[in-house]
Amino acid sequence: MYAARRKGDCVWGIGRLRCTIAALCAYASAQAPIAAVAGKPLRTLTTAASVRDLPAAEAGREYPVAIRGVVTYANVANGELFVQDQTAGIFVFVRNSKYTGLLEWGRLVEVDGVSASGDFSSSITKADIQVLSATTMPKPLRGTLDHLSGSADSQWGELKGIARSGRENNGLLSLNVAAADGAFLVIMRDYPHGWKRELVDSKLTFQGVLAAAFNEHRQAVGLRLFVPSMQFIHIDDPAPQSPFDLPMAPAASVGAFQTSKDEIRRIRVRGTVTAVVSPTLAYFSDGKSSLAVELDPPGSMEPGELIDLVGFPGEVEGRPGLKNAIWRLIARGRDLLPQQATANEIVTPEDQNAGSGLAIAAGTRYDLRLIAIEGTLLQRGDGPHSKSITLTSMGQFFSVSYPDSAQKTIDEIDVGSHLRLTGVCLVSYDEYRRAESFRLLIRQPGDIAILSRPSWLTLQRAVWIIGLMVLSVIAAVTWITLLHNQVAGRTEELRVANERLGRAAAEDGLTGAANRRRFDELLKHEMSRAGRTNAPLSLVMVDIDHFKALNDLYGHQVGDHCLIRVVQAIRKAAARAEDVVARYGGEEFAVILPNTGDEAANGRAEVIRRAVEELEIVHAGAAASGQLTVSLGVATLWPGSTYAAEELLSFADSAMYEAKHSGRNQVVSWRGVDVSPLPASVPDNASA
Repeated sequence: MYAARRKGDCVWGIGRLRCTIAALCAYASAQAPIAAVAGKPLRTLTTAASVRDLPAAEAGREYPVAIRGVVTYANVANGELFVQDQTAGIFVFVRNSKYTGLLEWGRLVEVDGVSASGDFSSSITKADIQVLSATTMPKPLRGTLDHLSGSADSQWGELKGIARSGRENNGLLSLNVAAADGAFLVIMRDYPHGWKRELVDSKLTFQGVLAAAFNEHRQAVGLRLFVPSMQFIHIDDPAPQSPFDLPMAPAASVGAFQTSKDEIRRIRVRGTVTAVVSPTLAYFSDGKSSLAVELDPPGSMEPGELIDLVGFPGEVEGRPGLKNAIWRLIARGRDLLPQQATANEIVTPEDQNAGSGLAIAAGTRYDLRLIAIEGTLLQRGDGPHSKSITLTSMGQFFSVSYPDSAQKTIDEIDVGSHLRLTGVCLVSYDEYRRAESFRLLIRQPGDIAILSRPSWLTLQRAVWIIGLMVLSVIAAVTWITLLHNQVAGRTEELRVANERLGRAAAEDGLTGAANRRRFDELLKHEMSRAGRTNAPLSLVMVDIDHFKALNDLYGHQVGDHCLIRVVQAIRKAAARAEDVVARYGGEEFAVILPNTGDEAANGRAEVIRRAVEELEIVHAGAAASGQLTVSLGVATLWPGSTYAAEELLSFADSAMYEAKHSGRNQVVSWRGVDVSPLPASVPDNASA
């Protein structure tokens, strides 16, 4: 397969035999208790395919491995090395290995190490890597995404698609690519400075290492392609020189029926901004149809502006929309006239019971439209940070979200006032896609008009009535009492319901810790505050060791009880009022430590580790200790750092996985991302 192997096959064979014998002798002397099965040593694996074919548990027994192949992708700083021989490709844990020479793509290497279970498929670790001469790259695998996403992991392959968006991070470009049968992520070290202009919306052919994106249960959830150089990217159909020179298309064309199965390219639409939810989400109308717009990069548009949008047709928040959209301003202050609507026109009883396609489609008639609707204020949202009110109209309840600029206006409105509101209508649907409720998104204080205020019977008026007629006073007092009790009862019911909904939206239902959505909000908030106050911020990722084995041995009810007890232990250790404990996912938890440097954060993490260990939860599946333990990773954001929340989270997550690969039940602190390649003669003992 490789030119270098055809030269001097005999010499290569003798060298290979010597390396194999030396590796077996060293391995047998150091690992005799492990490498013996019924008194016989484990066989030496001489092909990448034979390592990949080992089940994870078997690969963890550390079979001796001696292979020769070509480097298909190398990023030593990130601990990434893929090697492919005549049989298959394989991942090598380079941080646990030694190497001589320059590890780069296209180099022939000899790898002598042992097998490892790997993070997704069986891999090679503790290797002695000899870098030889340059050679040719393998012939790429070709196929559909479904075919290549799992079984082709670590293989050199070829994929086609249209680049939709990208992000630069620590010298790497992550490029989101859409294909006819799905989507995948391309990761490149070598890329053009003007990649947004050259690659986005271009039809491309990529060659690189196919690598599964996977979860903590070793399940494939996506596909990545590691491309070592720009020479492995071919532009089949370049993007337009200027995306705003594309022909104009109607908003209704997004999601419309089409017979072509080709990949969807960017389109250009022109219309008015109806509402802005955040810097990355807005609503837009061309006067005939409306779209949800996902902006990339984030924008600062305003309602009423006439803009040109260029983006990829797709689905945004379950609605037809444009993804990865860019925009330019055409004119200011060209607001649309709202469409008059009533609650029963938006969600009609007929539509709720109908099952035909036309009836279901009718339930979308007001979705995303700018409407004007009347209703009676029932209550304001609870809490200082709530930005919503509840209204009733024609027997239906609906909520209204408003911006900070409208808070003063809202505070001056009495409960029971009759209002006329203008805003974007957002319809919610049941599992059968039938309209079941709606909410309104208003944009500015001028969208709120008070038509009438409530008229309540006061004590002064009651005194006047007493002077006229005692019986009328008694009747009036009785009526007021009944009405007050009804209103108070209804208000209390709504308050309790809102509290329940608020907890459900922010808490994990099993453990009571903050849920993933709340964690993401609080992490960004604390990072922003740390930047303003010039204070450090630390993040601790906590993962329960061998939790899947615990569920398999004792059942999910015992597993759930263990999760609850672990959260109680973490909360007791993270005892400050400002500390945040969140369930990040499955058996993984996150702890936000404001105003905490790395040394203090490591100390707090160690307290958490001991607290869980002191629970003394029996776990027969944890071979080392026989009880439940956790592995922890710590990352710290220092004043002046420019890392995003996703990066801080990635650092803590990497440190946590290093703790697990280094033996579990320990704390590992992130060592930073600006690292140089490790010295060739000194192995890094930290697990990848």
